[in-house]
Amino acid sequence: MLPTRVEIAEHIAFVFTGTAVTRDHIVTAAETTGARKAVLDVLERLPDGPFHNLRQLWPSLADIAIEPTQTLATGRSNGRRIQA
Repeated sequence: MLPTRVEIAEHIAFVFTGTAVTRDHIVTAAETTGARKAVLDVLERLPDGPFHNLRQLWPSLADIAIEPTQTLATGRSNGRRIQA
């Protein structure tokens, strides 16, 4: 199961402190916080960087949902996705 952007942010948001970070910094931060393998795999897809804030990651991860998709009683999904 793919992680969500919310899950990814929970593991790496703290690395964005005003200085640019690279993909390697981001992956290391996720490992440090105990991110599951699926999160690490997604982060490995990022370009090298630099990244100055969390939002700069999303264009490279356009296929990742913001939050978990849930099926409503109507059978429609209420999961939100960001359009690239």
